[in-house]
Amino acid sequence: MVRSRSLIIILVACSLAVVPAAAQQQPPPPNHFQTAIDLYRASNLEGAISELNAALQATPDEPVLLSWLGFIYMKQSKPDEAIPLLENAVSKRQDMTEAYNNLGNAYLAKGRVADAVGAYEKAISLNPKAGSARYNLANLYLRQGRTADAMEQYTAAAELIPDDPNILNNLGYAYYLSSDWEQSAAAYTKAASLSPQDSIPWMNLGIALTKKGDLDKAIEALEKAVALDASNYVARVALGEAYVAKGAAESAIAQFQAAAELKPAEFAPHNNLAILFARQGNYQRAVEESNRALEAKPNDLHAINNLGWILFAQGKLDEARGQFEKAVNLNKNFLLAHSNLAVVYQKQRQTDLAAAEWREVQRINPKSVTAAVSLGNMLLTGGKYAEAAAEYDKAVKLDAANVHALNGLGLVSEKTGKLSEAIGYYTKAVAANPKFAIGYNNMGVAYEKQRNLVRAKSCYSKALELDPAYKDAADNLARLSQSKAK
Repeated sequence: MVRSRSLIIILVACSLAVVPAAAQQQPPPPNHFQTAIDLYRASNLEGAISELNAALQATPDEPVLLSWLGFIYMKQSKPDEAIPLLENAVSKRQDMTEAYNNLGNAYLAKGRVADAVGAYEKAISLNPKAGSARYNLANLYLRQGRTADAMEQYTAAAELIPDDPNILNNLGYAYYLSSDWEQSAAAYTKAASLSPQDSIPWMNLGIALTKKGDLDKAIEALEKAVALDASNYVARVALGEAYVAKGAAESAIAQFQAAAELKPAEFAPHNNLAILFARQGNYQRAVEESNRALEAKPNDLHAINNLGWILFAQGKLDEARGQFEKAVNLNKNFLLAHSNLAVVYQKQRQTDLAAAEWREVQRINPKSVTAAVSLGNMLLTGGKYAEAAAEYDKAVKLDAANVHALNGLGLVSEKTGKLSEAIGYYTKAVAANPKFAIGYNNMGVAYEKQRNLVRAKSCYSKALELDPAYKDAADNLARLSQSKAK
């Protein structure tokens, strides 16, 4: 068994800063203050800082000046300088929404998450229409795993700032995390309409639509993302995944190869290329891509297992066994590799080792029908009929219509001389799957042992009708026909 894995990233935009409001009382000296604002608007931040400090010499405790200076320090990514200024500002005036929002940004830059939440919440309590603070708080809630709270704040922010695509993009991401693909796609669609030349919302829309199962529209959105930015690695991986889901293998390969060219050391494109090449029977390329994937993630369990599966498909049992053993040594509870290792051991006729692996599968997943049937088959072959029957019974309790378990119980009954009971199990098997040729053939054998040659011939004929290449049924029918002719 082989499994595909890929890397999907949905980007979240940064916090919004807010320009401090002008003074409502005790305005600062107009010359330095106005000059500072003019310099800020001209992107001369150092000049603005100098002018604000000059203004503060005249009025050291003026909260508007403190707020502005803190804001500009944050524009320079200097939270250590900004925090004391903003804290001083809000201590002087409790109604400064913008200062609380910017203080939240400064706290967040220093990793003081709880303080940042408090500052944003204070800003919102002062002004429920503070869209920037709601957006910033939503981002923080999302980081904390409070997805429902984040969605509430993003929704409110989007109503207050309807032309900001970042808010809608992040709202889409919150819905995505909640597995609400419909609402996620709707939010991303709005974000893309507001910023149609930005690759990111188109990419995210495509990913959400892929999850939603709307593959044609997903591919259209992801192709738009790639057209806007050919270097968008994540969009190419996502487009490759959408093509895989659509069954367009060649198109998927082209996208994964493009992604691998953009980031040769990344895991996802090589891993997915390995799987696609293996499905096409191009095992040499599949092994090459598997090895590249494992260079990126040497201990990735699924990549190790996938390489083992590719080697197994080539008949390289010893090499495949090495990969599966490596995987289970890395993680004793990795069910997929235990299952594959059991199959390899069976192929190599190492029945004790195979049985031990199937029991490991049962330890990890007691409801594994495959493990129970496989163990039953091995025990049956070894002549341990009671133990085999116990495993088949276990499988039937898990899946009453499992034809292989019913067939196994029939074989156990037949081996122990209970022919009528065996026929009953075979009858249940073909009732569960009327195209189960093996069941009809085995039923024919049981009838033949009962000397009911008419029914035996009918069963062999049915088996051969269902599977014209079924040699055992053909041989049985021919033998029976020759016997009757004599």
